[in-house]
Amino acid sequence: TVAPVPPVPQRHAGPAWLQSQGPLGLIAAVLIALGYAWWLYGYPMLSGSSPFWWRDNADITQYLAGFNAYVHEPWHWPLLRLNSLNTPDGTLATFLDTVPLYAAILKLVHPGAGYWNPYGLWIALCFTLQGVGAWWICREARVRSWAALAALALLLASFPALTFRIAHTSLMSQWMLVFALAIYLRSVRLGRVALGSWALLLVGGFYINIYLFVMASAIFAADVLRQWLLRPPYGMAVGRPAWRAPLLAPVIVYGLLFVSMWITMLPMPPGAGGREWGFGHYSMNLLAPLHGGMLLHFPNPTAHDGQGEGYNYLGVFLLALTAF
Repeated sequence: TVAPVPPVPQRHAGPAWLQSQGPLGLIAAVLIALGYAWWLYGYPMLSGSSPFWWRDNADITQYLAGFNAYVHEPWHWPLLRLNSLNTPDGTLATFLDTVPLYAAILKLVHPGAGYWNPYGLWIALCFTLQGVGAWWICREARVRSWAALAALALLLASFPALTFRIAHTSLMSQWMLVFALAIYLRSVRLGRVALGSWALLLVGGFYINIYLFVMASAIFAADVLRQWLLRPPYGMAVGRPAWRAPLLAPVIVYGLLFVSMWITMLPMPPGAGGREWGFGHYSMNLLAPLHGGMLLHFPNPTAHDGQGEGYNYLGVFLLALTAF
């Protein structure tokens, strides 16, 4: 006979709200991320009053003009439509990089007159949500280390791919990808696709930034595929074949998105998504993940000036980890 292994004494962790996975951990992660943004940009930048916002020859000019045109108009159907730009056909707030969901919410509370710049606040909110995402990932992964939480919050706030996007404000919404990773971990923990969380993130994310929506959709697809591969092909779950449940998730999520578009975007006005010369010019060179460090440096890493848009050096340690 083998003697049973005695239970390992559990150290008293204290009240739940004092643990890194509790409310205090969430507050700490948010303060780290927001504090980094404050240190990096300063209050005038985050309040929307610094000279950065005054330029008249950059992308931010379009965002601010589009936002102010949208919020000063009466509501139209569909809800993201505005008529004062691209007249007489009009256009959609979506095509002006206004962060449409954010703009629509602010339109409900807009005082009705005067110029308004809400995008400094949006940047602060994005850093705040980076911290929330760090806490959520640690919570879903059952990581109880305060050091790990602080390190992840600081890493996500200082990530070059985030801070480099300051001129493209809607692309600062990279917390969507962090949330997608947290939801993937949640699905793993639950043993099923976390359908409600995915629906909120992807349907809402479509109206924040479509590029990031596509990236988050790739993580969603990985989640669905993983759950489908884990199901026995002829098992039964709630009276139905077990493999059907994961495959229904994208039908439900993208079905909800399609229905919402008839409220927000469809039918589109003629020329709403007019042709833009930048398509086909701005791109990522295949050397972009490899070039940029002290150890890895290539001559002429881009073919033309438009490829600077996709510059995103991964770092020698991440490259080594990938090879490992």
